[in-house]
Amino acid sequence: MSKDYPIFDQGVQASPQISQLLASKLYTFLQPLLLTLDKQLDKRLVATFLALIQTIITFQDRANGLLLSELGGYLLSPR
Repeated sequence: MSKDYPIFDQGVQASPQISQLLASKLYTFLQPLLLTLDKQLDKRLVATFLALIQTIITFQDRANGLLLSELGGYLLSPR
């Protein structure tokens, strides 16, 4: 199956340029929702929501999912 879908190759990482492009596309996709939330909520909550969506997309695991405790660790580093 990995030959049919090379995007799931675990050994290949996206370049920083592709990562930045995908992040900007995600922001463009979520922008109407973020603007609506920004009118009603504090900016810090809106920024946390965007970071949450990015973290879920980045670290989700098809087989095991993403545990809530892991999500907090990825969203805010221990530092």
